[in-house]
Amino acid sequence: MAENSKLKLLYILDIMKKTDEYHPINSTQIAGKLEQYGIAAERKSIARDIACLEDAGYSIIKCPDHNRGWYMTDQAFEDYELKILCDAVGVAPFLTEKDTRELVRKLRGLATAEGESLIAATTWVDQSIKTDDKANKIKIDTVIRAIKARRKLRFQYYELGPQNRRRLRRDGHYYTVSPYYLVLDQDQYFLICNPDSNEHLTHFKLEMLTSLEMLNEPSRNPETLEEHGRGFDVGAYLRRNVNMWTGERVSVRLRCGNYIRDVIRMRFGKHAMMLDDGPDHFTVTVEVNDNTGLYQWLAQNGTHIQVLGPDSIREHYLEYLRGVLAAQEETI
Repeated sequence: MAENSKLKLLYILDIMKKTDEYHPINSTQIAGKLEQYGIAAERKSIARDIACLEDAGYSIIKCPDHNRGWYMTDQAFEDYELKILCDAVGVAPFLTEKDTRELVRKLRGLATAEGESLIAATTWVDQSIKTDDKANKIKIDTVIRAIKARRKLRFQYYELGPQNRRRLRRDGHYYTVSPYYLVLDQDQYFLICNPDSNEHLTHFKLEMLTSLEMLNEPSRNPETLEEHGRGFDVGAYLRRNVNMWTGERVSVRLRCGNYIRDVIRMRFGKHAMMLDDGPDHFTVTVEVNDNTGLYQWLAQNGTHIQVLGPDSIREHYLEYLRGVLAAQEETI
């Protein structure tokens, strides 16, 4: 009987977590749900159990109309918050379709009864972008554990070859790195780290790691790296490495059409200083790395962006565009 009483209290708590001020539940309804678990309960005993939960610190409110019952106000997540999380999981390309649907199911289970139904009806899973790599979740776990334990990682790295087949880079070379951050950028996870072979930071796409293992060897202190230092900003690192290409850091001045103000803000952060230059344009100076990723991004925005300086970046960008034109002319 005592064991049954404990279970009843836990079941009532689970039932209450599915309520809110718009969807309260009364003792008769609670009793009906308890019957599904094989537990018989009287209305008075349910009221005592709810009082017990209140004494334990749960915020449970009785409706002004007592016939409507009670509702809980301290759920871990609001329904709209769970909707946002489910949508993010639904379009995450680094998860398999099976893992995606399982994670969405777990998140839905934290919602209210109506929220669970709404999320199920409005959450879309894009099957076409989902990876077939079932090991990604294990890779994420290994990387974050190594970062927390401040231990090095060892792995091989894939690249895509003909027919999109993966092949090991550098003939199967094993990389040993000190891992510092695992970040999500452009819908993909990247490991920011310091390889043993050099003195600077670099990054690897998580999905392309293989034969990943955590070593007993301690990681290098990141503050010993000139590029990292004490004031390192992960966001600034991501903004500099446009399209996650590395290169030499440089300040670039751009003249942009008002049409892409939001593009600049999203790429370089809300604190990017945009100065009006006439009614239709603005100028902005950004810290980036000189690389192909930068030129790809500039070309993507077409005539809405002009490179004002430095001259070296202007010339590199023109060389990139000439290469693009030459490649197109070869097909004519």
